[in-house]
Amino acid sequence: RRAAAWARQGPSRAHSGRRGGQQRGGDPGDGQLRMYFANVSSWNARVEEYLFGLPFDFGAAVEHRMERDRLDDLRARARRAGWALMARPASRHGRHALATSGGELLLVRPWLGAAQLPDAPEGTVAARWRAQGLDMVLMCAYVPPDRTDGIGEDAARRLAAIAVYLRAANLPFLLVGDFNIAPAVLHASGWARRLRARVLAGARPTCSTGRVLDYAVVSEVVAAAVPQAPALDMAGPWRPHLGQWLRIERRPRQAGRWIVPRPARLSGELGPDLPWAHHLAAAEATLSEREVSSALAMAGSGPLAASGSVHEARHITRRYMVLSAAMEQLLARRGGRDAPPPGAGRGGRWLPRRVGPRPNPP
Repeated sequence: RRAAAWARQGPSRAHSGRRGGQQRGGDPGDGQLRMYFANVSSWNARVEEYLFGLPFDFGAAVEHRMERDRLDDLRARARRAGWALMARPASRHGRHALATSGGELLLVRPWLGAAQLPDAPEGTVAARWRAQGLDMVLMCAYVPPDRTDGIGEDAARRLAAIAVYLRAANLPFLLVGDFNIAPAVLHASGWARRLRARVLAGARPTCSTGRVLDYAVVSEVVAAAVPQAPALDMAGPWRPHLGQWLRIERRPRQAGRWIVPRPARLSGELGPDLPWAHHLAAAEATLSEREVSSALAMAGSGPLAASGSVHEARHITRRYMVLSAAMEQLLARRGGRDAPPPGAGRGGRWLPRRVGPRPNPP
């Protein structure tokens, strides 16, 4: 049934791997990679069989509740299945000796070359993925729940630690997970805006409580590389949360974003970059007597009545025109319009254009 469902969504193209013809995952043949994430509540054989059978390239799971020894065994099984496992073990809690909570993991196809990042905050696991000269941080996170409809103290501390880590990394990021916070509440808090990111959430509930708690947050500079909100997976063998699918452009830099260039603002500071005498001399040299006579004729009797003589009126008008031309030249230089680039005519310089993120060093 799962294969038939994926066939209806679009043909998937299998790639032969380096070992024994293993598949390279979920490349749908349109230059995109598939990412799957879910709160699995607890790891067991059914969860493992289901996840290892899905055609994704990046996988993320939270609340696996496995300690380090079980994760070591899972890492060996994942390697045999064609995955690289990056995980944080669960922590013990409560009075029961076997009671654990939390735990996050990432499953990545080895051919993508992602590497786990150290010192990720509590409740998260992060990897660095390089594609077409651009590094991105892929992170999954679990934010502790709160009894209120807002952001509790534990959730605020977790979000603050994630924000500090991502800002220190200074890279575009894609963060997925169980936030236990409504998307509108997280957006209204300004947390994503301060990270220069946007919240990607679907309209349908992701939990049996009828709320949207599982979604993604992506940097603005690479938001075009994640063109759609997450799609729900109704067939996952866990509850109460539903798994979700995301599609990522294989070459994020080609998925540019539209920008509208704006002219440079004129500086209000006094003092030109060139001496003021330079602007006055240039204006004096370009001003002709015919222009002064024309200006006097257009002004009528005003300058003559103010000065008392034709000669004085002409002198005042000429000095005013020199001053005006010199100021115009100064403002033009301050605005960067003294040497327009090619193609700037007819407004071409200010037309919207599509640009991609700049490459960064490895």
